[in-house]
Amino acid sequence: MRVFVFGTGRCGTVSVRDAFAVATNYESGHETFVAHAYYPDNWIEVNPQLRITLPRVLTRHPDALYIWLTRDKERVLESYERLDLGAWLSAFYSLCPSVRPNNRWVAARFAVDQMLRDCQASYRTVPANQRLQVDIDNAAEWFPEVWQRIGAEGDLAAAVRVFDTPRNTSKERGDA
Repeated sequence: MRVFVFGTGRCGTVSVRDAFAVATNYESGHETFVAHAYYPDNWIEVNPQLRITLPRVLTRHPDALYIWLTRDKERVLESYERLDLGAWLSAFYSLCPSVRPNNRWVAARFAVDQMLRDCQASYRTVPANQRLQVDIDNAAEWFPEVWQRIGAEGDLAAAVRVFDTPRNTSKERGDA
């Protein structure tokens, strides 16, 4: 079994990867293998960029579970806006070379709107019985259900506790 988790970025993917890392019968990664879309058995890939490559991944792994991880849009925007201006704008321009906003907030709003559209389009390509849309702020509710659905083994309580401590925050990154 393989599990693929995607989203806009700044939506809790590092926390989800860390929670799944508690499973003893799966390996998990964050932003790995995306270029070639081949993933080993018992792999959980947590990667916001999958929203772009999901149709190719789905073709190669048609029996996987696909999870769209969401977060309140305003919180995502605030988090992107706090990223280092040079790094953020470089990444933004690589996605949207014809648009040159002059401030982080405009860039973040434009890019997050596009990323949400990408997520929605990719999500719709996955058969309904193989997809879930979940919110990082409700992880204590949905994560145990996913854990059981995929037959994960290990300390589920410890995995759920991962969500008690935010990860990859702007402050940790030195961006705020």
